[in-house]
Amino acid sequence: MELSAGPDGNVFVLDWSDLGECHEHTGVHRNSGRIYKITARQTDRELQAASQTREKRMSQLASDEPSALIDLVCGNERWFSHHAALRLRELNARGSVSLDAVHILRAKAGLSSGSGSPDASRDDTPDTAPSLRCRLLWTLDNLGGLAGFEQGSPTAEFAAFLSDPSEHVRAAAIRSLTQQWPIDDVYGPHEQCEAAWSRIEQDAKTFVEMFGEMGAEDSALIRLTLASTLQRLPIDQRTAAAIKLLQLSGTQDINDHNIPKMMWYGVMSRAQTHPDEMVAVASASQVPELTMYLSRSIAEQVETSPNAFNGLIETALLKIKQPAPNANWCQAMFVGIEQGIVGIRRADTPPTWGELKHRIAGTDIATPNLINRLDTLFGEGLSPEEMLATLNDKSVDLTTRLNALEGLVASLHESDHAGSLSAHAIIRSARPLVASPHVNLAAAESLATIDDRLVAELLLDNYGRFRAPLRPNVIALLCTRKTFALALVDRLDKGKLPKEALTASDIRVLTSLGDADLSRRVETAWGRVRETSQERTKEIERLTQLLTPERIRGADRSAGRVLFDRACASCHRMFGNGEQVGPDLTGAQRGNLEYLLSNIVDPDAVVGADYRATKVLTNDGRLLVGLITQRTRRTLTIASATRTETLGLDEVEGEFATDHSPMPSGLLQPLDDEAIADLIAYLQSPVQIQPKQ
Repeated sequence: MELSAGPDGNVFVLDWSDLGECHEHTGVHRNSGRIYKITARQTDRELQAASQTREKRMSQLASDEPSALIDLVCGNERWFSHHAALRLRELNARGSVSLDAVHILRAKAGLSSGSGSPDASRDDTPDTAPSLRCRLLWTLDNLGGLAGFEQGSPTAEFAAFLSDPSEHVRAAAIRSLTQQWPIDDVYGPHEQCEAAWSRIEQDAKTFVEMFGEMGAEDSALIRLTLASTLQRLPIDQRTAAAIKLLQLSGTQDINDHNIPKMMWYGVMSRAQTHPDEMVAVASASQVPELTMYLSRSIAEQVETSPNAFNGLIETALLKIKQPAPNANWCQAMFVGIEQGIVGIRRADTPPTWGELKHRIAGTDIATPNLINRLDTLFGEGLSPEEMLATLNDKSVDLTTRLNALEGLVASLHESDHAGSLSAHAIIRSARPLVASPHVNLAAAESLATIDDRLVAELLLDNYGRFRAPLRPNVIALLCTRKTFALALVDRLDKGKLPKEALTASDIRVLTSLGDADLSRRVETAWGRVRETSQERTKEIERLTQLLTPERIRGADRSAGRVLFDRACASCHRMFGNGEQVGPDLTGAQRGNLEYLLSNIVDPDAVVGADYRATKVLTNDGRLLVGLITQRTRRTLTIASATRTETLGLDEVEGEFATDHSPMPSGLLQPLDDEAIADLIAYLQSPVQIQPKQ
């Protein structure tokens, strides 16, 4: 939705809706929008007077007389002010704006025509003065009536705007002053940036030195504007600029949504090549989100830049040793480290790690699991034989035994560290963990990286011991490799596992394994997912006739909520309930039955590039199907209906893009017509419905 003012002062409301927003972004539904015009209620006399005034303004706008256009720029009618500024720019491009016109604008802005110093007689009292000064600034800048820098210092006229009483004028001046400096693209600095750095080096240095003179301490708007300019600075000046801005902001931006991100975007490219500098930025940061980003980047490079990581750990130790320990900073640092070390197997132990670990023991700064992972990363973990003994020790708590299991599995995959370990010994020792509802899913996820049928048999034997909401995750694990899938289908064939335990998503993954005999057995035991467009079209037609308005009104929405939570909420959110793997359905065209049925029965009909499923084959033989939701230098994250997994790039054997939606067809097949009506009724509900007990 967009609001736009017209020349008559009334408002146009543009309300455009794409019926396919959940599965494509190309805007093929161009005929679904609406345009409203909101007008003020006026008498005939008022309408006539407004029309005459508007005709006069239009005549001024059409003229080539700069003075008439300047009057419009300074007026209170926004549409005419904006278009008058555009007209002045057009005339200036043709050489039709005289120096006298520029002097008039400078005088109205409170600048003397000579030196550019602010005019002491400038009136700042009207409420509209800041907005007028912004318009004058922009117009003068467009006409070349302001010089930015001279001999490495801002000109007097820009200095006047940068010290303006209004934060809005100062922010506009910052943007005007720096807008000609090239900005990074999504991949960081580009050729135009690098070519400009030598030219703007001195001006940029002066600009950074002025940070403290622009009122940043007292204005979040100024801090945000300055943070957004970091991506325009020469890259070797960004670290110092970020530190200075952090010193000015202190703790004021802890809960700000934008400033931490803009700060990170500004130093991100520098962090990739100079992680040691990021330690100083992190030390100056009192904003947890930024500290987390910086720590993650440093941790990602622990193998190639161990000194930077050592500096980060030393900084944490200094902050925890302060008279008032900065636990929040350390917590944010550990969150970043936990994200950054994914996919890294070994790193040198930081000299101060032992002391830091001792000082945070017994606090909630870092979880014991993370501390154990870091110990293993630094080579301070237990030997495989010691971990196996811990796993088998019934007197040890379950979390510690789970950590031992994960360490054993990691050692098994690293032949240099496996020693005399055997997969069967680990699997047998893991049985008590798989039988415990407290840790069995985490144990199953670790064991699933071992390509051995004994793992599948163990999980299936204990299927009923997993809590009901977690059982779909277990089935998903069993669908990731042929070895497991054969054991799974055997249980289906023998009736030892109900076919309702598998969803259409699971069936798609099983058939993606590429084994014809396995696919045939799956179809015999579970049924076939309708894959052809003709079959899907017929099903949509059948359901359209079935789901009449009367049928929907009589359906049980509470039961439909239960079905949504079971089949849809693992990927979609509605009314704040559910996950965000796929699009949020709250604002979708849920009242349109055709829209719902086409997207549920035939989700592959139109699939946007952002929502195409990818098949990922891991080095240990698993096949994962889902959306790639994040990539870093070392990892990728793939999300499916049942789980989200982050893999090191060195664990990935291959990626295969598909034209399919990760949302499988056939989701409605296990449901009878009554259940389908309940689900559709809930999906069309204008308000949240409580689930049926």
